[in-house]
Amino acid sequence: MKKMKKIKTIKGLTMIEVLISIGILAIILVVALPILSDFKKSQTLRDTGNNIVALLNEARAKTLAGVDSDYYNVFFEEDKATLYKGGTYTEGEVGNKEVIFDASVILPADNIDLISGSETITFDKLSGDTNDYGTITLELASDATKNKVITIVRTGLISSN
Repeated sequence: MKKMKKIKTIKGLTMIEVLISIGILAIILVVALPILSDFKKSQTLRDTGNNIVALLNEARAKTLAGVDSDYYNVFFEEDKATLYKGGTYTEGEVGNKEVIFDASVILPADNIDLISGSETITFDKLSGDTNDYGTITLELASDATKNKVITIVRTGLISSN
């Protein structure tokens, strides 16, 4: 009886298999990165809008509660919104609370559409109403068609899309 020789097989990947795998990964990355980037920007826009709604609600609640026997306002700029106490906004005041927008989110001056024509929203101490009702529209700096509209109604209630 003849002995059969065992053939040794070397297990592993060939260079072609490695290159094909790298190529497939590169194609997946090229397709996925822009989608992920857009998703991140949309999330940032949504989060900024939610932070502004929370800031407006805080100003209204503090005014209605009579915190420090004063009223609270929110002042809007292109890159931030600031909650402040009293009648005059002073940048950098110790008690101010700011929501600073991410660089991908802006608030152009013409997107502040309040009935009063102001850039400040003030709430009434007794009712929480405001004479500064209207809309604030945040948008992505890279794509103005992607936006978040914050609506403030006469009764001081705030909502967003």
